[in-house]
Amino acid sequence: MVFSHLRRSCALLLILSICVFASSSDAQRSRPNRRSCKCMPGDACYPTPRQWQELSSRLSYPLITNQRPLGAACYRGTGEFNSRQCSSATTSINDPIFRAGQSNAAQFMTFEALANGTSIQDCTFDGPMSGTCYQGRIPPMSVNVTNAADVQEAVRFASRHNLRLVVRNSGYVNIYVPKNEENFD
Repeated sequence: MVFSHLRRSCALLLILSICVFASSSDAQRSRPNRRSCKCMPGDACYPTPRQWQELSSRLSYPLITNQRPLGAACYRGTGEFNSRQCSSATTSINDPIFRAGQSNAAQFMTFEALANGTSIQDCTFDGPMSGTCYQGRIPPMSVNVTNAADVQEAVRFASRHNLRLVVRNSGYVNIYVPKNEENFD
């Protein structure tokens, strides 16, 4: 029963997400030609807010914007603290069905961390926290595709703006497909 529900949930929840650098200095670094690297925030080719809005208007469901990691609700003093959401997320942190249904969560919390040179940027939580909740590899924008037309729109948009495209689903694929902050998931 649980696996049947999980399969149905996963089949219905195919999410394409846009991952961006958490640091603007990273976004400004120089890149080789467009054919070998993908477009990032700060690049002339990166979509404008109006272009994101136009994409959203062509989708079955609006573009999910400004999403933060699940743990952001647990960080006191950030303006994002919400004890009710923190309690809910903490209770469900290891529930695969819950995590599969969230566009701002990976299959396992360890997949959400971003190794960035000499540091690991993540947003771990197990109740109210202090410190910094980093975006990690959680995309700030996602597309919840529900039909072939949504997939086509997302693929065309990624191609037009030279964004790296990665399809997110559930299962062990997360272990084998490299995810990073440059992906349009």
